[in-house]
Amino acid sequence: MMKITDKRLFYFRKILYNNNMLFIFNTINIALIITIILNFFLGIIVFLDGSRKRINIVYVWNIIAIISWVLVMIFYRLAPQETALFWCVILYITPTLIASTFLYFTYIFPSQREEKLWWRGLLIFLINLIIIAMVAWPELIIKEVNIRVGLEKEIIFTKYYIIYFLYTFSFFFYGFYRLFKKYRQSHDIERSQILYLLLGDALATTFAFVTNLVMPWMGYFYLNWLGQVFTVIMVLFTVYAIIAHHLMNIKLITTELFAGLLVIITLANVFQNINGGLKLLVSVIVFIITLTFAALLIRSVLKEVKRREEMEKLAVKLSKTTKKLQKANKELKQLDETKSTFISIASHQLRTPLTAIKGYGSMLLTGDFGELKDEKQKGAINKMFVSGGRLIALVDNLLNVSRIESGRVKYSFKLMNLENLVEDVCRNLQNSAQTEELYLKYQKPIKPLPKINMDEEKIRQVVINFVDNAIKYTKKGGITVSVFRKSGAIQCCVADTGIGMSKNTQTTLFKKFSRGKNAFTVNTEGNGLGLYVAHMMVAGHQGHIWAESDGEGKGSKFCFSIPLGKGGQVK
Repeated sequence: MMKITDKRLFYFRKILYNNNMLFIFNTINIALIITIILNFFLGIIVFLDGSRKRINIVYVWNIIAIISWVLVMIFYRLAPQETALFWCVILYITPTLIASTFLYFTYIFPSQREEKLWWRGLLIFLINLIIIAMVAWPELIIKEVNIRVGLEKEIIFTKYYIIYFLYTFSFFFYGFYRLFKKYRQSHDIERSQILYLLLGDALATTFAFVTNLVMPWMGYFYLNWLGQVFTVIMVLFTVYAIIAHHLMNIKLITTELFAGLLVIITLANVFQNINGGLKLLVSVIVFIITLTFAALLIRSVLKEVKRREEMEKLAVKLSKTTKKLQKANKELKQLDETKSTFISIASHQLRTPLTAIKGYGSMLLTGDFGELKDEKQKGAINKMFVSGGRLIALVDNLLNVSRIESGRVKYSFKLMNLENLVEDVCRNLQNSAQTEELYLKYQKPIKPLPKINMDEEKIRQVVINFVDNAIKYTKKGGITVSVFRKSGAIQCCVADTGIGMSKNTQTTLFKKFSRGKNAFTVNTEGNGLGLYVAHMMVAGHQGHIWAESDGEGKGSKFCFSIPLGKGGQVK
């Protein structure tokens, strides 16, 4: 009995092997079937992520073209001599659809930014139709197919096969170029999404080119099925991008699959109890409840996904804006450095002739070149001398600003008495005050003050600026200068009975090129740099500078303080 059964089984197997249907179960075709399944599931994921989005629709069509290519390879391998040429033509038509849909996809992924997209798409698919017609035309690209026992079929190409090759190569190459360009221009999560999609497609396409285009052209057909299997690489990279880098809304897709499964199970239960009376009623109620629950669940997830997408868009916009601002800030710094360099060079070039003008003007006024008898000549030379001094002061301020902003200011700190320095400045400016019929009082401290660590030249410039401004902006009364110790610091204040200032003016007074509104009516020669330089000089001593006034017409007080250090060191 066993022998008869074994004999029947032997004949049964022989019949199956003679039948081409058994051929589908060999290792190669099983690999192709697994490839179809994996691509199919990727297509389902992409479709569920957004069936109305253009990006998703085009990508689904690309996957459909890939699945068709893999499926046709199975039919081609099964085909007898009579239909082998037909399936071979279809086998070489489907990759043209993969190339065209892929290239079109690169124009709209990750977001549609191209203008006049319609004519680009029209041109892509028009060229695709021409290539399809060339492949389908008898013996134009594919001449014939020969079946070889125990081997893959042999394809005889014509000399026009190069056109097919160049079409496929150029479409994929340009698509990869576009993706790489977008990768270079993108940022953050979008950059990662493009990278993994580019890597997956590039690897799969490169291997497929070798096994399915180049090797058959050279007469090697034993691996012409492997290009289809290589699409699994694309699937794996895309799935990784979906999971790790949010290429698609995996939470929404999972929810839809879960909800759909629940609905299918409850619906199947309804049909199972179609004649069950009470069971049917319960099954229908459960189905309706499940359907409602699924709809509400998907709706809530959609809202959450929408909110997250909006937040991600805002984050991307914020990131781009921040980078633009950083770039603009860098450019502004470079411009500022260029400006400071120009001012420094120009100021140095101006100072030399101005010093000569002022020097020779002084010598003419003192009679070093002979006595000036004409008063008009004296007046003109005196104006030249005063204007030269004013311009030199402006150049000095510009040089100081340039050095400060470029970090080239050098301080020479020494332990010194501030009150001695202030007294010397007041003594030197006494004549200027008397010329304007103003008093200039210096209130010397009763007890000697501690020495402070300071740069004499810089602090002298600050005190001169305070007293000189007080003389310029005071028309009646005078100026009182005091130095005293307060709160662990030595303070110097210059109080006047001049034009005063508003509270708003006090907040901007120490900024570059800033002047009080009423200052222009009293002194039109100011440039708004002196107090800015003074502020920076005091800041270089770790000190503090400020101005006080009760209002316009009520006088002003300008003060600065330098902290007392331990062991003669500035804090």
